[in-house]
Amino acid sequence: MRLKLLCFALLIAGALEAVRGDSSTPINIARGVRFDQNLGAQVPLNLPFVSDKGAAVHLGDYFHGQPVLLVLDYYRCPNLCGIVLNSLVESLKDLTWNAGEKYQVVVVSIDPSDTPRLSEQKKLGYVDHYERPGTADGWHFLTGSPAAIKTLADTVGFHFVYDPADQQYVHPSGMIVLTPEGKTSRYFFGIEFPPAQIRDAITMADASKVSSPVYDFLLLCCRYNPLQGKYGALIFNLMRIAGVLTVLAVAGYVVHSIATEPGRRGATPGGRS
Repeated sequence: MRLKLLCFALLIAGALEAVRGDSSTPINIARGVRFDQNLGAQVPLNLPFVSDKGAAVHLGDYFHGQPVLLVLDYYRCPNLCGIVLNSLVESLKDLTWNAGEKYQVVVVSIDPSDTPRLSEQKKLGYVDHYERPGTADGWHFLTGSPAAIKTLADTVGFHFVYDPADQQYVHPSGMIVLTPEGKTSRYFFGIEFPPAQIRDAITMADASKVSSPVYDFLLLCCRYNPLQGKYGALIFNLMRIAGVLTVLAVAGYVVHSIATEPGRRGATPGGRS
């Protein structure tokens, strides 16, 4: 009995120490990061932004009676942002519809310090990757003020934080399909966008319909090490949390064992005490 109580105390102490961790860990920084499915939400079409040509525009300028594929990222992101856009481009290349003819692609930087010059460079790179001449007018890379960025992000449920230690933004990854009126119709999470699902989402949005919620998968864009191909400290802390859950499960077993010990001692093979 004393040995079991000692093991139980050690397990709980270890779990508490693991949970406490360091306040500067990626897990603590990313607590405010999430991607809500605000289906049917109307984005403010009068939000002011700056186009990749340096012109003052409004978000509504890109709703030409067509659905809009909206991506929120930032142009100096060293991590998942490029992977998300590259994956999107590859998926759109599998569609027979051209950007600008059946839908518009709008990319908005969440970093207020990003410049139109940088957004222009990004656009040229991805349009070239798209490999469909004459479709540049279907791609739009915008920059904006903190207020405009926050309003748009909050409306579509895209919650991100800035990590001053790494001077990077921690944010979810994915894409939102908007109706021609500017309402959220379908969410895509992660870095994979199946062409068939995109086609169906564009068709539904084009009819001003809102889809059902999809499986909520959150992939954070933060502290990714492209050389090692892993998330380093982030994954380490996720594994630590998994370890804590395992410890708590074992602790629960110990408590149950202690609680049932007297009954087992008094029992006999024949079931008589």
